[in-house]
Amino acid sequence: MKKIVVRKGLVMENIGESITIFDGENSVLHTLNNTGAFIFKQLIRGKNKGRIIEAITKKYQIRKAVAEKDFDEFAGGLRKKGIIEITDS
Repeated sequence: MKKIVVRKGLVMENIGESITIFDGENSVLHTLNNTGAFIFKQLIRGKNKGRIIEAITKKYQIRKAVAEKDFDEFAGGLRKKGIIEITDS
């Protein structure tokens, strides 16, 4: 099973339903909309992909396949930006 870890050293601020993430190491500011913020909060809590997908399907009332595709795209973007790491556990 893959483990998803939020990189240490990021500064996060809730702004309404969005989250702004400051990466001081690279001097980059990222803003997540309310859906991205919901997923990111699940990652911070240490939830695995399966639990996050369950939470997405419940909150947004979408099919599991759609939630999984959306999660994979979102997590892939966070990984490319260096916000999360995905490792084999």
